[in-house]
Amino acid sequence: MAQPLCGAKMNAAAPAAASIGDSAVESLPASNDFAAIETPYLKQLKVTHRARARAAMGWRSRFLKGLASSWGCMFALRSAGVSYNTFRAHERNDPEFAAQVREAEAEGAQLLHDVCWKRAMEGDLEPVFWQGQIAGYVRKFDTRLQIEFLRGYQPERFKRPGTQVNVGTKGSVFVLTEEERHELQRINRQWLEENSPQNSTEPARALPIGSGNGADIKTIRAVASE
Repeated sequence: MAQPLCGAKMNAAAPAAASIGDSAVESLPASNDFAAIETPYLKQLKVTHRARARAAMGWRSRFLKGLASSWGCMFALRSAGVSYNTFRAHERNDPEFAAQVREAEAEGAQLLHDVCWKRAMEGDLEPVFWQGQIAGYVRKFDTRLQIEFLRGYQPERFKRPGTQVNVGTKGSVFVLTEEERHELQRINRQWLEENSPQNSTEPARALPIGSGNGADIKTIRAVASE
């Protein structure tokens, strides 16, 4: 789905194309500061490892900000300059820091939701070139993204019955109840019993084995065609 913006609207559309990502970020609520907090775990760590506790006060804040802006653990670790094992050790031994991590992850998910929502509502502006020059802009909407939002917010109306929407797969994932699953198993067992070799009235006919000459091949073809 696309809407052309050209002619007299070209000059007005050009700044919009450049700032569509900026406006999406500006409309989002201000994120938490995620200031470093000297938790009881850090106070205990300061007694034995003062340098590690002082370093944790620095990288924790950077890590939480990176996690809230990307929802990616590896990106946050690179921005904080800390190893994965160190982060997991602090998360495992410090409940207050673990709660901050969950809060940063929730904020990152909300950020992704807001950006996708704005893209579904306003679309994306793509330039149209003619002879190497920008002749105008086309506003394109992601129909699949809009459909998934409708299914997520109003599943009783837009979600197909008996299926579970899964964006990561090409097809739909069927959700069966226990009664439906047992019924499918019963039908499968019945089909296997009716088509089992024991219920066959005629014994299986073996193909003759010969020396491989022409007569043997004709015999094999005649038996197979019966």
